[in-house]
Amino acid sequence: MSVLDRWANRAAGHPPPGPFRAGFWRSPLRGPWFTAVLSVVLLPGITLVFLTGLASYAAYNPNLAPGNDLTPDKGLLGSWLPGWPAGPSWLYWVNQGVHVSFGLVLIPIILAKLWSVLPKLFEWPPVRSVTQLVERASYDPVTRREGVQLLALLASFVVAAYAGIRLLTGSVVGTGVWFVGSAVVHDLVLFPLYAGIDAALVLLLRRRPELATVAGVRWLNYLRVPAVISGLLLLVWSPLILRVSDGAYHAASGLSAQPFLPRWLAVTAVLFAISAVTLVVRAAMVRSAPRVEP
Repeated sequence: MSVLDRWANRAAGHPPPGPFRAGFWRSPLRGPWFTAVLSVVLLPGITLVFLTGLASYAAYNPNLAPGNDLTPDKGLLGSWLPGWPAGPSWLYWVNQGVHVSFGLVLIPIILAKLWSVLPKLFEWPPVRSVTQLVERASYDPVTRREGVQLLALLASFVVAAYAGIRLLTGSVVGTGVWFVGSAVVHDLVLFPLYAGIDAALVLLLRRRPELATVAGVRWLNYLRVPAVISGLLLLVWSPLILRVSDGAYHAASGLSAQPFLPRWLAVTAVLFAISAVTLVVRAAMVRSAPRVEP
């Protein structure tokens, strides 16, 4: 037995107090499955935010004139930026809407990812053998060792720190009031509202099971998904959709907030239409599937 093994055996029986003890982390939600679900959402989401950010930068045509280049220290990123097309005129606001909306929606998901893997930072002892030390410092695509989680955790901290810095560049008090107020409104008003509606709908479908399916396909999740996405967009863009910050938006951009409500309604209609088409296709596939006689 090596010196490291003997030290690890002694240290395992006497962990420091607080987060280093196993009983400190009691939430049943923490686990590989929850972290994996968040990672599946974050990987395409961050990629989309990055690409739309580059497209937004290209829209300023930075190579046209020095005054157009808002980020002169772009380095190699500027060598392959495409030219922004002259039309259609709505292409820019679609790109900006996707970039900002997904960026804001990903912030709580990143924080949830940090929360889900936080106990990994307090494992005691930190390493139990030389082999584990090598595993934690390396990437193994087959076994998904801790090195991947550590890198993901550090990257999440960087993104969360950047978001925090950007949020606190304005009024610190206003940001705090907005953050606490939104949490209170969500927990006391919005959560009971949408949870109650969903629970009532589930109860109704349990009492009337013949209404729960369409051609053998349960349709409730096809209603939930577009409703959740539309609700998140409404939550993120509510100051402009409801025009409560029309003056500040016009002073900052020179534009009116009037189009945001019809745009949100249009996006909501498209989301529900896509979900309805998906349900119809799924129902058709179930109907056309060969039936196996018992």
